Amino acid sequence: MSTHSLYRLVNLYLQRRIDKDQEFILGEKTVKTLRLSVEARNLLLEDFRNLSAIKNPIYNKWQGWLKGDDQHLQITFDQETASNNPAVAYIMPLHPLVKQAAEFFKTTNKVYTRMIAISDVLPQSDYYFSMYYWKLHGSREDHCLKVIADTDIIASHIEHLLKDAIDNTVYNISDTSKEKWKTLDDNHYNIWNKARIEHIEKNKRIIQFQRESLSTSHKARMALLEERLNNSENDSIRRMWQGAIVKAASDYTRHIQDLELAETKADIEFEPVAYGVLSIRSEK
Repeated sequence: MSTHSLYRLVNLYLQRRIDKDQEFILGEKTVKTLRLSVEARNLLLEDFRNLSAIKNPIYNKWQGWLKGDDQHLQITFDQETASNNPAVAYIMPLHPLVKQAAEFFKTTNKVYTRMIAISDVLPQSDYYFSMYYWKLHGSREDHCLKVIADTDIIASHIEHLLKDAIDNTVYNISDTSKEKWKTLDDNHYNIWNKARIEHIEKNKRIIQFQRESLSTSHKARMALLEERLNNSENDSIRRMWQGAIVKAASDYTRHIQDLELAETKADIEFEPVAYGVLSIRSEK
């Protein structure tokens, strides 16, 4: 998932979950400030507790901040910035905040909205768009939001425009043609179907590479263990190496089974999240 996609996913989650039309992620630089009131943190804490229980420093620090008194948390979506600033929370796909956002959009009702963006380059008009939550399965799990526009003119700009757009008012589906939403769904299906086929093929190549790499390392490991077994004369030492050989064979079988499972479950699940109208207006 790209840095921009992560930002959009988290930002939209915060606005929808807290139900306030304001910015919660502040700052233009790579190190940003997440500012949440105690009420907002309590809402996020509810979602955090619904995640699968995982004990690691990232989860513990996130839970500690949600439960604490400080309403500010320094965060970054940039890997290099995170490496140079260990005290800054790195918001990447495995961070619980991202997982909470993904789960929220997996279960929430669709949203209909109208937004306004300023541009002196694009034609001033109303453009329809839709947003879908994608969950990618396979050799690794991933999440993203996919935005679809109704015209080619706006398609290549839609994600950037939505990032800086301002909510105007809740947009009632009865106020517009349902055919627009159906067209967007049809366009999305074609894009999703192509992406799904490419994802499955890419996953097969990754799994094949991992399988070959695993086989090579396993053969080298077994050769070393068998050599040590053959060079050992002490019975207790021989039993130790025999046990290591059995364990190595078991580990290899388990890893191969995991790869086979990852290959069979390769897929992209999707759910519609939001439909809306983006009004392009001139700054002049």
